[in-house]
Amino acid sequence: MLAPERLSAGSAHRDSDFRELAAKGLELVDVEFDSCRFIACSFAGAALRRARFTDCAFESCDFTAARFTGSRLRGASFKDCRAGGANWAAASSLDDLDFVHCLLDQGTFAGAKLPRLTLDDCRLREADFSEADLRSAAIVRCDLARARFFGADLTGADLRGSFSYDIDAFRTKIKKARFSLPEAVALLPGLGIILEDS
Repeated sequence: MLAPERLSAGSAHRDSDFRELAAKGLELVDVEFDSCRFIACSFAGAALRRARFTDCAFESCDFTAARFTGSRLRGASFKDCRAGGANWAAASSLDDLDFVHCLLDQGTFAGAKLPRLTLDDCRLREADFSEADLRSAAIVRCDLARARFFGADLTGADLRGSFSYDIDAFRTKIKKARFSLPEAVALLPGLGIILEDS
C-alpha cells in the first residue's frame, strides 16, 4: 500500500500513477491532480477539500462516504468504483464526469450542475439528484431504484435502458429526454394516466 505522505496540503501532481493509495478517512486539502491515474485506491470517508482533479482516471477505487467540499472535477473517469453515500453536491465544479459500472447508492448530487455527465451501467439506488442540472446527461442501463429527481432538469437526457426510476413528470423537466420501453411506463402515473389491459 502506498502511503499518502505525497498528498500534503498544496501539493500538485501531474501524469502520475497511484496504486493502492491508502487515503481512507483522511483530509486532503488543496491537492491538485492533472492527468493522473488511480488504481485500487481508497478514499473511503475522506474529506477532499478544494481538491482539483483534471483529466484523471479512477479504476477499482473506493470513495464510500467521501466528501468533495469545494473540489473541482473535470474530465474525470470512474470505472468499477464504489462511492456509496459520497457527497458530490458539495463540489464547486463537476464537469465532464464519466462513470462506468460503478456503485453510487445513496450518493448526493442534489443541486449540482453536471454538464456532460455519463453514467453507464451504474447502480444509483436512493441517490439524490433533487434540483440537479442533468441536461443532456447520459444515464443509461442504470438501476435508479428510489433515486430522487424532484425538481431536476433532465432536458435532453438519455435514460434508455435505465430502470426502477420514479420520475414525476410534473416536478421534473423531461422535455426531449429519451426513455425506453417498457420502463417508460413508470412515467405515466405522474401524468394521471391509467393503463389497463384490453
